[in-house]
Amino acid sequence: MTTITTIGVPGSGHDFQVGDRTDVPGIDDLAEHYRHLIDGPYIASLATLGSNNRVQLSPMWFQADPDRIHVRINTKVGRAKDKHMQASPNVSIQIIDHENFYHWITIYGTIVERVPETDPERGYLATQSIDELAQLYLGQCPYPMRSDQHERRVLYRILPTQIVTFGQPD
Repeated sequence: MTTITTIGVPGSGHDFQVGDRTDVPGIDDLAEHYRHLIDGPYIASLATLGSNNRVQLSPMWFQADPDRIHVRINTKVGRAKDKHMQASPNVSIQIIDHENFYHWITIYGTIVERVPETDPERGYLATQSIDELAQLYLGQCPYPMRSDQHERRVLYRILPTQIVTFGQPD
């Protein structure tokens, strides 16, 4: 179950005040204009906690998991964010509407699964994920930007624990 927290928008009489809190089973229970941000393509900022207790922000491609409960991200194995998420499963993702910066959502969540391409049984899911993201964000499949033929990707599934919403599209 995910808690959705709505913040009052400027001019609403409840400017920047926490409004309704609702528990929902998944992403599809969000209002359509928030699902639009999740279904993208919008660049998300992923926040992870590094070993030095410093928050790292990374611009990321992301997508809703087919189950419409989790969200997914994909990165290169060995990057700092990969190491951070292995060490600490708590992450935040913020998606801002590039046409209206006062329309955004923040997803607070927990990593529930890490699937590297090298996994003999499920590794194909990481490859499939990066190819789907490349199709969504670049209109190309397969993913064309591997740094070399030995680059390995990893899929992370994140369970939202809270989603904070703000504003509406213009």
